[in-house]
Amino acid sequence: RSVLRVVEVIAGSPAQKGGLEPGDVIVAVGGQPLAGPQTMEAALRAGRPALDLLVLNVRNGESTPVEVSLAGMAAPAAEPA
Repeated sequence: RSVLRVVEVIAGSPAQKGGLEPGDVIVAVGGQPLAGPQTMEAALRAGRPALDLLVLNVRNGESTPVEVSLAGMAAPAAEPA
């Protein structure tokens, strides 16, 4: 099982508005455990209006559901083949 550690949260970003903080650990997206960064990328490319994340809050040791609104954001560009 993979995880993604939040290393930076930009002020005013959807991540900050959703409650993510540096040090948090994302363990699942859309109810699916992370299999690596590609799981998060696929969720972002799906074009949903929000990401449902399960985040391990390192400050209190609890797993917390977090919704990050993506409304109005462009999908990531595809990498050249």
